Amino acid sequence: MQDKVPVPSHDPQAIEQALVALRQASLSGVAQGMLAIRATALNLVTYADSRAAAERMSQWIAELAEQHPVRAIILGSEPGPTMDLETQVAAQCHPALAGRLVCFEEIQIMGSPQAEERLAALTFSLLLRDLPIVLWWPGDLPIGSPLFERLAANADRLLADSASARNPRVLLRQLVALGHAQHCECTVDDLNWDRLTPWRELTAQFFDPADCRPCLDRLFQVRIDYVAGERGGGQVTAYLLAAWLATRLGWQPASEPIEHTPHSELIHLLHGQQPVQIELVPAAARPGAAGDIQNLILQAQTAGGIAHFAIRRAAAAEAEVSTELPGREPRRRTISLPSLDPGQLLAEEMSHTGFDPSYPDALRMAAFFSAQAFAAVPFFG
Repeated sequence: MQDKVPVPSHDPQAIEQALVALRQASLSGVAQGMLAIRATALNLVTYADSRAAAERMSQWIAELAEQHPVRAIILGSEPGPTMDLETQVAAQCHPALAGRLVCFEEIQIMGSPQAEERLAALTFSLLLRDLPIVLWWPGDLPIGSPLFERLAANADRLLADSASARNPRVLLRQLVALGHAQHCECTVDDLNWDRLTPWRELTAQFFDPADCRPCLDRLFQVRIDYVAGERGGGQVTAYLLAAWLATRLGWQPASEPIEHTPHSELIHLLHGQQPVQIELVPAAARPGAAGDIQNLILQAQTAGGIAHFAIRRAAAAEAEVSTELPGREPRRRTISLPSLDPGQLLAEEMSHTGFDPSYPDALRMAAFFSAQAFAAVPFFG
């Protein structure tokens, strides 16, 4: 990606002209005779609460360029008394199929909170018509903010991240509410859901073999170890994983669903009349192991005894996956399980061709767990 170039004028036409010049300049470094086209797939609008955060987003979005050609508009906020806006642009073309070049564009606009109305107006004038609008808003969602409300009302998709919010529990409730809000017709997605994709896939694979399939209806105990961060992002990730299990397997909350112990949190559920317990245990991350979820252990009652299914994070970006059935030799394997940064999670979201229908149910259940847990917090002296 080329370095960003300042644009002194905030006239949309001047910004477009600067992008054209940068696209042409980028052609000097690629093969001659290739046709440069702007095969843009969508508008990606994102918000950063500082200049440093805007630069991080710029790097993550630039990594999308080859696979996902987008027009990215990064809106940044920094304290200041003026209404001035600071605009920079960048563009890069790269070889694609059929002897063509596909071009990626970035527009970064910084302004003070007092300039939000101008920021919104300029953003809408720079969107490419007839293309989807994806709004990526990390951290807390400022519900009621004119800038956020205008952008969300016009977006086709809203990407949040419940693990990065200052108050993840509040964000869960906000995401549930946005899914039903009449003024927001966008699809609501959570990058935290993408963090859990490998965990969900590995869990489902446990029960693919014929000798393990009957255990799915006999699960009675689940343990989720998570890294307890200062903001509670790891706990919210654990709620989402627990909620996915509950909603997929038809487990319903018991009359008193949450119980706190000095060292863990118990979620009490019912599978028909049979009790099921999910234990959430805060834990320190193993040296070299990354990610909010550290271990997932499931137990099922069989005629021959208890069957164990486990995913345990190991050193570096690896995990051990094991199946232990009564009277059988244990099956173990080591797999790659890296922790993805926000840019990689964004790329995962951009690759999705459809909406995951299991997410809304899991989100509502996770928000329920979180609300019940907060209401039931005891004091352990």
